[in-house]
Amino acid sequence: MKRPGEDDDASAEGDGFASFAKRAKSEGRSFTAEELEKLVEQEVQKALARPKPRKPDLLQETFTPNDPVHGLIHLPALVKHIVDTRVFQRMRHIKQLGVCALVYPGATHNRFFHSIGTAYLAYDFVKGLQMRQPELMVTTRDVLCVTLAGLCHDLGHPCFSHMFEVFVHATGRDRRNEALAAAGREGRPIDAETDKSIKLYENFSHEDASCRLLEIVFKEKADVLREAGLCCDAQGDDFACIRELIDPPKKELEGLLDSGELRANWSKHIKGRPVEKAWLYEVVSNWRSGIDVDKFDYFRRDALHLGIHKQFDHDRYFKAVCVLPDSGGVLTISPPDKERDSLRENMLELRKSLHRSAYQHKTVKKIEMHMIDILKMMDKHIEVTGTNGKKIQHEPGSCAAGPCRIPEAHRLLHRNQARRE
Repeated sequence: MKRPGEDDDASAEGDGFASFAKRAKSEGRSFTAEELEKLVEQEVQKALARPKPRKPDLLQETFTPNDPVHGLIHLPALVKHIVDTRVFQRMRHIKQLGVCALVYPGATHNRFFHSIGTAYLAYDFVKGLQMRQPELMVTTRDVLCVTLAGLCHDLGHPCFSHMFEVFVHATGRDRRNEALAAAGREGRPIDAETDKSIKLYENFSHEDASCRLLEIVFKEKADVLREAGLCCDAQGDDFACIRELIDPPKKELEGLLDSGELRANWSKHIKGRPVEKAWLYEVVSNWRSGIDVDKFDYFRRDALHLGIHKQFDHDRYFKAVCVLPDSGGVLTISPPDKERDSLRENMLELRKSLHRSAYQHKTVKKIEMHMIDILKMMDKHIEVTGTNGKKIQHEPGSCAAGPCRIPEAHRLLHRNQARRE
């Protein structure tokens, strides 16, 4: 049978040994060792001489940054095109752990390299499954979608990382309380426009912001992405897939899983890939278990820069894990039993150490509370120019921008930097 992409001559050559063996069997003839060796050698030489298809330039693994966590990594050239965009380069200035660097001076690493590291782990993980489980029918487009989702999953992180989200939500609560008080005095409900404005603060998430910034990247790099093979066709919508991999509808999917309707109703909530490839949605942001390549990277990266000498061996996990159907027939990433102890004793214990020693450190939380107060003070005075020249708030800007106008904010910031209690 002719293989896809082979011409007739190549197919005839490839079937030579099989045809000869079939004919010899039908004639009752047997091979001598010398004849068999000669035939095998001829077939090997034909196979080596046969031209092999060359990968497109954008799929060649020519982007090779040297990562302090993973060492020399290899990623498709397409990744560098995304990394070079202004939206992605912005993450060079976003510290991974925000104000934690004021307590742990070594924790100055940024979202930029964490995102590249996550893309590498996503790429390596899916390529491994593609090789070990060909029945999954993993395509090059699948690999690229998962890789780009890992690369862009933190595009929407604001300054101070997660702490800024807390600030935005706190501001939303304050504005809602003020609006309720004003409406109560006038004996009316909150008007629709005010309620809509407040909900923007209350519902803000960096995942949603990442998807919004991703649209800018898609528009800017449309030609490059199309050249790499990403598109929307019967196999799936690659651009929707990347967005959904970054921010899957977790509550909806969990509800379908609990009710046993995940397979039947998958397409109502997920547009990027059919249910047969549902396991792809557990690689970057695992809605089932929370065990994903994002955590594998930042656990190791944060521990390294915090000086915590523990790590989880994700390489062993990558080589042992496989994709199996769950009780409802939906494919899911499943670690073998022997790896469950490692996940519990190594990965989850490392997570516990990071939270206890750094993320939830009493001084870190105290500084975060001070910084939120500072941002609230600055929000009353500082505006930036948004889309279409519109003036908007909620951007801390630079504290050098007029300490005389906001002396209390400047005093608190100085106290945080000096770590005075």
